[in-house]
Amino acid sequence: MPIATRLTERLGITHPVILAPMGAVSGGRLAAAGSNAGAITKSKLSVLAYLHDFTWYNLYSRPMTGEVYRCTPRGPVADDFFRAIDELYEAQAITLDPAGSTLIVRPIELPRPKLLSNDELALATEICSKWRQESTEAIISFALQQPPCKAVKTGDPIPYEAILGEPKSSLY
Repeated sequence: MPIATRLTERLGITHPVILAPMGAVSGGRLAAAGSNAGAITKSKLSVLAYLHDFTWYNLYSRPMTGEVYRCTPRGPVADDFFRAIDELYEAQAITLDPAGSTLIVRPIELPRPKLLSNDELALATEICSKWRQESTEAIISFALQQPPCKAVKTGDPIPYEAILGEPKSSLY
């Protein structure tokens, strides 16, 4: 069953096996690039999307998705993230497997790699390669220490502009 959202229309796809509607951040390719065997925790997926979107903004002065991210104790989360995860699960595009106190997201249908430009895919691969072996807690801690998250109170929107001027080495 196809899913019709702003993201799917923008990318011309029917099943956004991605980082949720913030999947425009990089689509399921970020999830697939960032995980072993296509599996990743929801929290890590959410933070990888944030890192990708805010790094893109720093480099090109525009976000990939335009999603509103909020700072939470579990790291930055796009407003549409959980709704999108639910929609993907209901559409049988992903599975959600319990693993202790978290859920592991696994794509059922592998994403099509041509949905991102070469630059977008290269950045997603670079970010995911850096964080692949790190724990979810490590990536959350890193994101919460970045200037954009430190500039807001828990629950407030994170301004993209807060990442400008940060050196690339500190973006992800």
